[in-house]
Amino acid sequence: MSLSDFFKAGLLVLMFPCIHVFGQFNPLRQAEKKIEQGNWEGAHQILIKALRKDTLNVEAELMLSRWFLSQNNPSNQVDSAYEHNLKALRDFQRSPLKQREKLKREHTDSVSIVQLRENIDSTAFENAKRINTENSYQEFLQKFRFANEQSSAIELRDEVAFVNVLRQNSYLAFEAYVTRYPKSHRAKEAKERYEKLLFETKTKDKQLKSYASFVNEFPSSPYRWIADKNIFEVATSEGQREDFVKFINDCPQNRFVNYARNILFYIGHDPDARFSFPWMTDSLRKVVDISKLNWAPIYKNGKYGFMDSHGKETFAPQFDGIKEEYKCGVEREDILVTSNGLFSRSGVRLADKAPLVKDLGFGYLLVGDSNCLKVLHKSGTWVIEHCLQDAAILNGRFLTIKTKGLLGLCTLSGRMLWPPQWSSIEMVEGVIVFDRSGKKTVCLPKQLALVADGNPLPENLVFDNVKSLGSSRLLVSNGTLEGIINSNLEFVVPLERQSLVQMPFGLVRKINDQFIFTDLAPELINTSWENFRFYKQWLLLKNNTGAKLFDVHLKKMTEPRADSLWIDNGLVFAAENDSVHVHINSSTQITLAKNAKLAFVKAADSIRFFFTELKNKKTIFSIETGEKLFTTDYDHIESLTSDIFVVTKKNKKGLLNTKGKPLLAVEYDELVLHDKDQLSLLKEKKFGLYALNSRKLIKPVYDRNISLLDSTTLIAFKDGHYGLIDWETKPLTAFQFSEIHPWKKNVIWAIKDSEWSLFDFLQSKELLKHVKAFHVISNKPDEKIAIVQQENYFGLLSTTRGLLIPASFSSIANLGSEDDPLYFTSKEVEEAGIVVVIYYDKDGKLLRKQVYEDEEYARIVCPED
Repeated sequence: MSLSDFFKAGLLVLMFPCIHVFGQFNPLRQAEKKIEQGNWEGAHQILIKALRKDTLNVEAELMLSRWFLSQNNPSNQVDSAYEHNLKALRDFQRSPLKQREKLKREHTDSVSIVQLRENIDSTAFENAKRINTENSYQEFLQKFRFANEQSSAIELRDEVAFVNVLRQNSYLAFEAYVTRYPKSHRAKEAKERYEKLLFETKTKDKQLKSYASFVNEFPSSPYRWIADKNIFEVATSEGQREDFVKFINDCPQNRFVNYARNILFYIGHDPDARFSFPWMTDSLRKVVDISKLNWAPIYKNGKYGFMDSHGKETFAPQFDGIKEEYKCGVEREDILVTSNGLFSRSGVRLADKAPLVKDLGFGYLLVGDSNCLKVLHKSGTWVIEHCLQDAAILNGRFLTIKTKGLLGLCTLSGRMLWPPQWSSIEMVEGVIVFDRSGKKTVCLPKQLALVADGNPLPENLVFDNVKSLGSSRLLVSNGTLEGIINSNLEFVVPLERQSLVQMPFGLVRKINDQFIFTDLAPELINTSWENFRFYKQWLLLKNNTGAKLFDVHLKKMTEPRADSLWIDNGLVFAAENDSVHVHINSSTQITLAKNAKLAFVKAADSIRFFFTELKNKKTIFSIETGEKLFTTDYDHIESLTSDIFVVTKKNKKGLLNTKGKPLLAVEYDELVLHDKDQLSLLKEKKFGLYALNSRKLIKPVYDRNISLLDSTTLIAFKDGHYGLIDWETKPLTAFQFSEIHPWKKNVIWAIKDSEWSLFDFLQSKELLKHVKAFHVISNKPDEKIAIVQQENYFGLLSTTRGLLIPASFSSIANLGSEDDPLYFTSKEVEEAGIVVVIYYDKDGKLLRKQVYEDEEYARIVCPED
């Protein structure tokens, strides 16, 4: 049955109880007949007249309501049908009691009237659905307030309205929707779309000022987090420490302030100086405190943990495995690699276990495997989570990332500045150089900050080559064109067909195989040279006018008419006519005859002196000052030190000072310098010693070289044994030792009868006997520390504090550093199959003791290579 048939059937049912009434009221019967005949206008006129005669004519109102409701009526009006229905109900309720009783007997009452109204409501609702607009449903809701379809109409109205604002897709449209229909089932989604579009619209230029304005205007927006993140990333995009400090100070409410502090912590100053910084937090201060101590692994109940160099457990045993290197020495890194993942020293789990963990520096880690690497900050924040091939820190200010063999550039916060498309990225003289297919694009860090702020990056400076010249300048070239730009990308020297070389004294331009010196001195302006050589302060020049010597310090020509110029062993020589000018410095030169013999005094290190020779007389000069020192007739002369010469006469050697005065007679077969201040003497197969500083002499009477035990005591060899003497050759011990080594004042290590002993030679007393071997592990001026072996056991001995650890252990190892030692000792108890491990601090204080089965011990001890 169709909807119209349904309404017709309903109309007949509702009209049926009134047939008897129509029989009594001819006007209504007449109206009914006209309706049956299709005379809708005639029926309407009869009903209107009936109502004029009786304004409380319930039956007439009902028939008129049905007249307007009928689908066949050309004047069908659901609204009018509704109004007459409501009028019939009001008339019924105001009718006298007897009249109402009479109407009820004729099956006309409030129930039948309401049933007709519900029929009208349904028809009106169907009409609204057929139109299916926000207005059609809104009109239905306003006009048919008692309809059962009110809730359905509200839902359909809200849905149609939502589809309309979806088409508009603007934050204003969604805002208006939520305002109009706050209880709509689409209100939540509309609110979410409003917030999203509001954020996107207000920040569509993706610039810092827009994000800041958005945060100020909409501080409660769910997109505040994204705005804060962009503010942080853009404000710190240049990667300078000052940028992070400014961001922290300017944006204290930003949700990324702590992240900025964490980055600043690692790119800032030395940790010990950070406590005074106002941006430091308690958690960062804790990191500083923890990092001052060495950590060593511990093992208990099948689990690994860590303790510090004071013996405090910093991580209770909880890890199935740790990095093997940790077992071989204390750990100073602030990140621990364990089977349970990566942990900071403060106990924060940073990431899952990864086969590769590489410290990039400045607080960044490269974590993952060969197929997928990610960048993690040591504070626990993932910086780049998509898969990379590699990553690196660029000058402590940017992150370079590598994917598919190409490099890209990110800020320290992970914001992409330039996607991977480059073969190399480097920073030279404060300028970033991007290389792609051999073409190099240069830009400034502040330009990259503009990119981060939503601006395009100009790529107008592209060169074939870019090379540092120092002093914030770069040599650039395109083909045969060369020029120089500064660190602000300004051309200092425009591109021309030239070759440019930056020298310490200034820029040298080569044009058409001629050299031109820029801004060096007025007399060189507009002058070109065939070639040049620069040495120290001297510029040796040559062109068609001849050879010339230019003093860069004085900025003037010192040899304008030289026949020839050359350099030898730190001196510049200029030949002119019959003379040779030897240039020492700007104020000193020596003039020699052109045929004069000149030679340099040999030296083990640098040449300091030269001499001229005439009739076997050698006149010695200082290269540094040009000063004439002395004249001598020895066969050979060599420079031993800056103020002592070795001279030779008839194969015998002696010493002279810089004034030519003898220090040692020329009578020795050999003189050998050792320990800088000591000169070993050999004469007639006997050895002596000469102290260059104190001028003390021990004559050659001993069988081997003499060595110093300390400044007042010497080790000498005679009659097959070593003994101690003083500078007066007075014996301090008998010559009875196979070997002697210094330990501390008045105490030596000495071998006698195949055993080492610690021997106080002033008291002639053995302090420690029966030592198989000793090994010095710390040799500081104020204290020496050695591992000593007695029988098969090891202990620890200090020059100032005596026996720190008794010689009762199978092994001793320093897991710490020389400055902050942590001693790991072990003692095997073979009969019980156990190993006792004891940790000691630098003072020999017991920190931790633990007993291991042999298998357990193998898990905590450093693995052998």
